[in-house]
Amino acid sequence: MSGMTQKYLLPCGCGSKLEVDRSQCGLTLVCTCGAQLVVPTLRGLQDLEPAAAGDAPSPTAPRRWSRGQGLIFLGCVLLLASGVGEGALWLMRPKPPRFEWSHEENLKELDARRLTQLWDLWDLLRKGLEEGGEFEPVTQYRQQLAKHQVFVWTLVLPAALGVLLLLAGLVLPSGASRRKR
Repeated sequence: MSGMTQKYLLPCGCGSKLEVDRSQCGLTLVCTCGAQLVVPTLRGLQDLEPAAAGDAPSPTAPRRWSRGQGLIFLGCVLLLASGVGEGALWLMRPKPPRFEWSHEENLKELDARRLTQLWDLWDLLRKGLEEGGEFEPVTQYRQQLAKHQVFVWTLVLPAALGVLLLLAGLVLPSGASRRKR
């Protein structure tokens, strides 16, 4: 046996056999039925049935994820990342401009204006802020809000992809049921 150690089959009361080698002597292994089996000493291993090459996988071998589990994990990661991004964007959303209005001050200001200035102000208000020109803070707020919405929708797309991957992982059959077919 060049380079490979001899493997033995450790029987369980349920009828299954666990594949063990010399490095596991004295360890306690758990069978698929839940029973705890103690691997015998080196002398006790010689009394066990030798395992043929390619028999049952070793209980210490790392388990691999199925495709469905991988898709579920990837979908959850995308959903989590999108949720964190959306939360950060919610905290950094642009604040609308605040205008301090005092009725008395406005009346004093209007009294101080000339008739032509009042007519221009009335014309501006009659046409509306959209047509007659906007205040600078309102323009800046609308530009910031438009940029913010682009980022929000950019993060909605990975979240939707995450949901699709999650559902695809749930729909895919598991590896064990595919092997039985």
